[in-house]
Amino acid sequence: TKNVIRACQELGIQHLVYTSSMEVVGPNVKGDAFIRGNEDTPYNVYHDMPYPRSKAEAEKLVLEANGTKVVGGASLHTCALRPTGIYGENHQLMKEFYMMGVRTGGWLLKGVPQNTEHGRVYA
Repeated sequence: TKNVIRACQELGIQHLVYTSSMEVVGPNVKGDAFIRGNEDTPYNVYHDMPYPRSKAEAEKLVLEANGTKVVGGASLHTCALRPTGIYGENHQLMKEFYMMGVRTGGWLLKGVPQNTEHGRVYA
């Protein structure tokens, strides 16, 4: 991420869109709910896994780079998008999840409360 930001600055690139993750804002290790929140919703986040921790660190770098100067004197404009879970062809976790459904005659375990709103994005 640092290299991408530096390259933008050195090459005069004025726009950087970073694909972050919903895991940057939760769930936290206590399992506190995050209901219909947005980027301004206070939420106590602590990451104990490498993936969300690295995404949070990279997002912070990208957002801190907003407004810095690029070659030629213009400003770098940055943003971070936090899409829901993204999966694609041969995504191992999704494959295992649906294979479990095949093995159990169509039953899938739901690991979240009934009222949880969550979706996936196919790319």
